[in-house]
Formats: sequence, C-alpha cells, structure tokens
Amino acid sequence: MTTAKTLHWAFSVPVGIVISIFGLIGNVLSVMVWRRILKKNFGRNRSTALYMVALSIADMSLLFFFLTHDSLPNLFKSLKSTMSFCNYFAYIGFPFFFLSIVASIWLLVCVSVNRFILVNFPIKAKVYCSAARAYLGMGLTVACCFAINLPHFFNYSPKPANGNTTTCLTPSDYGKSSGSINYEFWVHCIFLVLAPWASIAFCNAGIIYALQKRTKKLAKKFSKSKGDSEHDKQMTRMLLTVTFTFLVLLAWQCITQCFYMLKYDNMKGPRWDAVDQSFAVAKLGVVINSSINFILYSCSGSVFRKELFAMFGKEVGIKYKSNSSTNTGTKLTNESFTGSDTKL
Repeated sequence: MTTAKTLHWAFSVPVGIVISIFGLIGNVLSVMVWRRILKKNFGRNRSTALYMVALSIADMSLLFFFLTHDSLPNLFKSLKSTMSFCNYFAYIGFPFFFLSIVASIWLLVCVSVNRFILVNFPIKAKVYCSAARAYLGMGLTVACCFAINLPHFFNYSPKPANGNTTTCLTPSDYGKSSGSINYEFWVHCIFLVLAPWASIAFCNAGIIYALQKRTKKLAKKFSKSKGDSEHDKQMTRMLLTVTFTFLVLLAWQCITQCFYMLKYDNMKGPRWDAVDQSFAVAKLGVVINSSINFILYSCSGSVFRKELFAMFGKEVGIKYKSNSSTNTGTKLTNESFTGSDTKL
C-alpha cells in the first residue's frame, strides 16, 4: 500500500504539476492559433476550428482543477484541514474536475462526428457542420455534461476539523451510499467514458475507410494543386492522430478505473494493491491526454504549424489570403481549405 501512496504522490505532485503546467501553456497557444485560423475565415466551414477551441478550453479547465484539487493538497498536506479548501474541494474542485473530464471527452466525440459527416456526407455537411450548428452542439454538450455530472456535487460534506483529524473533508451520506458507487461505475465509467470511446473508434474507422476509398476522387474535387493535396492529407492526419492518442490513453484509464470501482466488492489484499498502483499511473493518462494535443497539432497539422509560426512572426513560405480565388503554388485559399475541412 505504501508503494501505491508513493505513486499517487509522485504522479500528482512532481510529474503531474510539470505536465499540467506544460499542458496549460500548450492549450493557451492552441486557442490562440485556432482563433487566428477562425479570424482568417478560410472557406465556408468553420466548425472544425470552433470545436478545437472548445476542446482546448475544456482541457485547460481539466488541468487547472487537477492542479488545485489533487496536486496542491498532496503538496501542502495542511490544506486538507482548512475549511476554505474543503469547501472548495467539495463544491468546486472535485465536481468541476469530473465535469471537465466528461466535457473534454464528449467535445472530442463532437469533433469526430463532425469529421465523419464531412468525409462521408460532404453535401449535407454544408448544413449539419455549419458554424451555427457547431455552437449549438457545443452548448448542448456542455449543458448535458453538467446535468449528468450533478451527483458529484454531493459526494463530500465539509465538516470542521476537531481532535486529531487531519482533514475536514468527509464523504457525505450520498457519497457513502450504494447509489454513489453505482453512479460512478455504470454512469460515469461505462456510459460517460466507454460510450464515447466506442463512438470515436467507430467514427475514426469510418473516416479511414472513406478516405482510402475516395482519396483520388476527393483530391481532384477539392484541390487544384499537388501542394494543396498534400496539405489536406496532413490536416487529416492531425485529427486522426489526436483521436487515436485519446483512444489509447482513455482505454488504459477506463479499464483501470473499472477495476478500481470494484474495490467495494471483492478486491482485497495484494490484488487491490496492484489495482491501486495501476490506477495511480492510469489517472495520469487523463492529464497527459489534455496536455499533449498542442504537440500533436504542431507535429501532424500543417495549417496549425504554419499559423503558429506566423503568430511569432516567422515566415513559413505560405501566404494565407482570405476570400481569394488564387490557387497557385502552395498558397492556401478558401477553396483548398474548404477541401481540407471537408476531408478531415
């Protein structure tokens, strides 16, 4: 058990803090870059960039609440005995951390569904993947996530510390009930995590199948130059890289959490210690997933990378020109961006 506690501390404090700070910086840069892409108004479809901005904001929220409700109390043990922190943990830090996890997951589902429609139904995508529909989708997603996450606001009951207690934070009657356990396992673990995992996997498979089947046709229809065709492929690779990375990291965390929830039944002794140690490592997968997208965007997304360089005043050989009909050389035009947005 000592090993599990050590792992929890290590991945919450030194490792978790470093990754979270790096992730916060990366997500801030991601929002800035995607907003620049939106302002340039490339093409008629802006849904992809809008969803990516929302995803980065959700990831920033996740990392912030991880730092404040998990890393800080493990770094400064005395915080757990203060009523101000216990109230923050019970009513803000703990529930909003899980809300951020669920929102981040389901916004990525929105990105995948958006891509799936654009690839498989390019004509209908003009209606179903419009900016207005994207705003509506994001609003409904966050609202539904908040509603489903409401039980987490009742898990803990802050009480004044007395005697030799080291914390004023105790599980509420609901938090100790079987209803809370069933909610965590069946609703949060199975529905809110496993269902989106399956949805994203299905959408990715559909995107890859459609692209393999129609690569030449789409290249001729949406791109007039070899450079634009290559650019479209890089943009497609970027979103597939992001979603596949999510699938790997979430599968690792989800499986471990499911076993972790079974501790109330028959997980005892060495078996429970092994699960607890695995969970200490697996929970870091959520933090890594919310911190790594900036690297994935930069490495596999040509539009993102070039706009990032342009933001810092570096010349990258591509001139972005909105509302232009020029398609010469490697210039990114409205038509070519529309093509990439439809293919992704």
